[in-house]
Amino acid sequence: MMTPDVEAAWAAIEERTGQPPLRVEPILRYQDRLVCLVTMPDGRLVFKAGPGDSVRLEAWVSATLRPLGVRVPAVVAVDTSHARFPLDYLLMEEIPGVPLAGWPSDRELSDLDLGRPDTQAVLREAGRQLRVVHSVPMPGFGPLTAVPRPAGRRASWREHIGAEARGHLESLVRAGVLAAAEAAVARAVLDPRVDRLELATGVLLHGDFIARHLFVLPGEMRLTGILDFQPTSGDPAFDIAVADVDHRRLEPELGRYARLLLEGYRPDADMLDHLTGRLPLYRAVRAAGEAAFMHANGEDVRAQLRMLRWNLERLATAS
Repeated sequence: MMTPDVEAAWAAIEERTGQPPLRVEPILRYQDRLVCLVTMPDGRLVFKAGPGDSVRLEAWVSATLRPLGVRVPAVVAVDTSHARFPLDYLLMEEIPGVPLAGWPSDRELSDLDLGRPDTQAVLREAGRQLRVVHSVPMPGFGPLTAVPRPAGRRASWREHIGAEARGHLESLVRAGVLAAAEAAVARAVLDPRVDRLELATGVLLHGDFIARHLFVLPGEMRLTGILDFQPTSGDPAFDIAVADVDHRRLEPELGRYARLLLEGYRPDADMLDHLTGRLPLYRAVRAAGEAAFMHANGEDVRAQLRMLRWNLERLATAS
């Protein structure tokens, strides 16, 4: 029996396409988001519904990046009327394949052998495509707003990173995950470094460039798609730091996962120096955000807290 949200999605899909789906299977449902795999008489689509600008921005990302050769899904319909479904939604093509690593195993790398040549080739290609994503200049900084045109919501990158750091730490204190005193020490380490951040112009960031969002054909280990953008305007080094955090690197240099991405990305020496200088700060902010998000969803956050504390120590001793 279908739940009310899936029934509403079914009705919206039928009205939008002019034909009833054969099957609508929910594959992700949390908070105010719904993702379903839709089987139509002539093939399969993905239904995605979400709050705010998320749907319009996903459609914009597709329209912007596909002409540049980035393997993002084609969007076939967008509906923001709320006439048949209470949230904005879109229908997009199904990307063939499976995630390069699953959930939650991508967070442990238990099923991702970085020694395999075919896995390495996928990550190099993903890095090459990430560089194309970063070729798109963006006005403003931080998470994008879709209206009147896509742009970052904040006036500076410094403002965005500072707000993220403060918000994540406050969430962890409210949840009882961090003591207020420990959060205050973290702020004392992070705030001066955030205040020194300079970035003249932002570029389009994926925002969550982890193995779970890279799709491959299992038999061929060929990259078929890059999914689940959290579109942001900012520093390209932040996308690399996100990948590094999500693959559990407690070491001063980039871990092997991120290094393979960079082999395809092919940064110049200036960018490598820039990334090295900002890596501990960006990793600390991402780890705090991951801990807050995962705790809110009932997950174990001990590894995220280890990453947060480890990078705070590196920042403090580098002063």
